[in-house]
Amino acid sequence: NITSDAVKIITFIDLCGQRNYISTTTAAMTSTLPDYGMLAVNSNSGISLSDTTKDHVELFHAYSIPFFVVMTVIDLTTPERFKETLTVLKRDILKVYGYSAFPIRNINDVDSALIAGMEKFVPIFQISNVTGRGHDLLKYFLSKLNSREQTEKFCLDTGIEVEQLGKYTCIPISHIYRVNGVGIVLSGIVHSGRVHINDVLYLGPDGNGEYHKVRVKSIQMNFESLKEGRVNDHIAISFKGKFPEEITPQKGMVLIGENIPKVSSNTCMIQVKINLGSNARLNVGACPSGFIGSRRVCFKIKEIHEHITKFPEGNILHQGDEAKLLCQLTRYVFAVPGTRVIFHEGEMRGDGKVVNMISK
Repeated sequence: NITSDAVKIITFIDLCGQRNYISTTTAAMTSTLPDYGMLAVNSNSGISLSDTTKDHVELFHAYSIPFFVVMTVIDLTTPERFKETLTVLKRDILKVYGYSAFPIRNINDVDSALIAGMEKFVPIFQISNVTGRGHDLLKYFLSKLNSREQTEKFCLDTGIEVEQLGKYTCIPISHIYRVNGVGIVLSGIVHSGRVHINDVLYLGPDGNGEYHKVRVKSIQMNFESLKEGRVNDHIAISFKGKFPEEITPQKGMVLIGENIPKVSSNTCMIQVKINLGSNARLNVGACPSGFIGSRRVCFKIKEIHEHITKFPEGNILHQGDEAKLLCQLTRYVFAVPGTRVIFHEGEMRGDGKVVNMISK
C-alpha cells in the first residue's frame, strides 16, 4: 500500500556516467522526460574537461531540464581540493551554458533556491554518505520539489499548442517486454491525453512509415492495475488479441490515439546550433547520430541553409554555428515542428528542433 498511501512518490532514474554510454543516457532522458536532473560530482577526484560532467550539463540545457548538483565524498576531500573542484564546475561548465551556482549551506538557502527557480540558478549540495552530512538538506529540498507541468514539457518536445493537448493521446515507447501468457507489453510515459482499457491505439511508424491498430487490454503502474492512464503516468500496457505481425515494436515508436495525425517521415528540415567546445566540423554528406524526440536515428546531411558562422569556410559547420539542415533519416519517425533534436559526430555536438517534416 506504499504507493497508494504516499503523499509524494519520487522516481530516480540512474543513468550512465561513462562517455561510451552517452547515447544510452540521452535515450533515457528523451523517453522519460524527467522533471529534474541530479548531477553527482565527486569532490575529491575533481572534474576534468574530458569527463562527462560537461556532457550531462549540455543535455540538461538542450532539453530545458532544471537540475541541481550533489558534491559527494566531502568527508575525504581537503578544503583546497573541494574549492578547486567547485571553481572548475562554476567557471568552466555552468557559466558556459548561462547558469549561476547557488551553494546550499542551510535550510534557508534551500528555501531561497526554490523561490529563485532553477531555470538559471543551479543549487549545489555537499554530502557525505559516511557521516550523513548534508542529507537533511537534500531530503528537504526533494520534498519541496513539484512535478513540472507535463503540458509544458510535451509542448517543448512536439510543438503542439497547449490548448490542443487534451485532444491527443501520445505515448512514446521506452521499454518493451514479452511476458509469458500475456504477450507483448509496452511501457512509456503518457505525454498527452488519456488512455483507457479497450481504447484503440495505433503503433508506429514501422519501417515503411505505417501505423498498426492495437486495442488496450490492461494498464498497470507501480504494480497496480489502472482503468486509465493520465498525463505524466509511466504505464505498462498489454493488448487484446493477436499482436500485429507486420510490426516489431522498437523504442522510440509511439502509441497514438485515433484523433492524432499519423505523422511519419524520414526526411526533415531541422534548425540546429553547434555547441561551444565542439572542435570537429560537419559538412554536406556527414552522418551524425542522435535523437528526434525519443527516436534514435542517423542524420545524413543533404543541404545546409541559412548558415550563420564567423568562420570563412562555406557550408562547413563549426562550434557556435547555426544553420538549417535538410536531413535524410535512417528510419521513419513521428515528429512535428518543434520536436527536440540532439546529435553528435565524434567530439561535435549540437541541438535544435524540427522545422518541418517532409512527407514520404
